[in-house]
Amino acid sequence: MRPMHTMRAMEARSVPKALTLIMEENGWTQVDLARRLGTSQPSLSRIIAGKQDVPARRVIEWTERVGWEVVIRPKREDAVERRTFLANMAAVTPVTLVPEALGNPYRDHTYVRDLAQRLTDHMYAQGGVSSSVAAIRHLRRIKTVSEMKNRRLLSACSELARKASLVLYDAQRLKDAERAGALAVRLARQAEDTSAEIDAYRELSMFASYQGNGRVGAEYAERALALIKTTDATSAQRAQVIMRLGRALGFVPGQEHRARAKLDAARTVDGLTVFEKADLLGGVGVALKEQRVYPHAHDTLDLAVNLTGPLSPLLQANYLARRIQVALDSARPDEAAALIDTLTGIAPMVTSARLDRYMAEIHAQSGRWRNVPEMRSAREHLHDLMV
Repeated sequence: MRPMHTMRAMEARSVPKALTLIMEENGWTQVDLARRLGTSQPSLSRIIAGKQDVPARRVIEWTERVGWEVVIRPKREDAVERRTFLANMAAVTPVTLVPEALGNPYRDHTYVRDLAQRLTDHMYAQGGVSSSVAAIRHLRRIKTVSEMKNRRLLSACSELARKASLVLYDAQRLKDAERAGALAVRLARQAEDTSAEIDAYRELSMFASYQGNGRVGAEYAERALALIKTTDATSAQRAQVIMRLGRALGFVPGQEHRARAKLDAARTVDGLTVFEKADLLGGVGVALKEQRVYPHAHDTLDLAVNLTGPLSPLLQANYLARRIQVALDSARPDEAAALIDTLTGIAPMVTSARLDRYMAEIHAQSGRWRNVPEMRSAREHLHDLMV
């Protein structure tokens, strides 16, 4: 593996070495790199230490995200080269997770957290539809251990339930997503894990706002904010919860000014990674669109789309769809048509029922400009993806 942006003689012959070089070149910590790759720091640490393997497909995705590339070329067949080749192959061969606990693997907190991370990785790379069956299966199985007194296990199960709720949300199984979010809250309380409880309330707020239920969304966000005051929350948690409150308040009559103030406050939170910043801007942009503040929604979603491009096809496609809706809401058909053409190149990369819904809305909304040549062509391309 080598950097795409430079011809310097910097190559790595194993995944752990490549990850180490990437951190050294950019001055990143393991936490920084893990967030850019969309994985957890503990998982990344195990990979770098050679204790966990990574599928070849994921290695390629990861290196593209950080400006590197995987290069395959013939090797010399002497003994040293042969051993190096076999080591490299082992580093990118898919493996099955093996739990430490005997019997029920869902009693192993490390195993459960790995399952949660895998759900997240797959969703951000490929969408939630293909992961929804696994998410439901995980939820059914963690219920069997939810009455245990092991706090580390309960906390891990809360994380898995929350990640499953996000998968189900993207698959548009909203009732299942809400039930999973409620389970995540309950498990976090049993574990006395305030941070996990904050995250679960944050997602529940998003699900409510997505359905236009601002009062319920605001209530969940307010609960999360109250918990934030009692613990050492991360910058990302504070920013996301404030943004969720701002979005929810936008649906509550008479709360427009407060809603905008919260969205502005969320954007001022420092200490976010690129991924966290991109996701925050996307949420703010969506909220501004829902509140019909189109000029600011236009600019904010543009930033979100540009930042998410190297990080997550799912987020990029969904935020781009929302950006197209802003153009249509603002009666800018030429701009919308150009963006639709871009979206049709990204959408096939993911299987997202949420994105499918947005594309159907775009197709219907753009019908008033069907006689504009550029829009007619763009709508044809969009329709081809919808059939």
